[in-house]
Amino acid sequence: MAQRHEQDHSQISEPPAYSQLSLEGLEAPEPAEATFDNCVIVSLPQYTKSGKTAQWLCGIHAPPDMFHQDRDEFIVARATVNARFAHSLRLMPGDRVNITGQLSQQELSLESGETKTVNHLIVSDIVVIEKAARKSITVYEQKRGR
Repeated sequence: MAQRHEQDHSQISEPPAYSQLSLEGLEAPEPAEATFDNCVIVSLPQYTKSGKTAQWLCGIHAPPDMFHQDRDEFIVARATVNARFAHSLRLMPGDRVNITGQLSQQELSLESGETKTVNHLIVSDIVVIEKAARKSITVYEQKRGR
């Protein structure tokens, strides 16, 4: 009987070795770095701060120009790392800027059946080209004719 017991253990094989599958090809594509020149600020930038994190969000229109005649895009610009810098620029609708960042696109399907592309830009740099005229809305300034 003891002999038979030893024989049973000798027939038990090692468990199969497990191999980790490689995750090659499953990485998300790196967003492309893009620069948009001579863009117009469309919406009033929103700056929110909660705790230690800050976020700056703004709508920008990239009109066609001499070098990019087919471009006529709306861009949603967002800054988290550079949020304080973007907020310090005090941008207003009508200002012209050169903006650089990582571009990603989102396809939206509308109820009418057509699809619309929304461009999201994570801002890395903003250069102000021209600030729009600031108009005062106080009664005193309006009476003086400024």
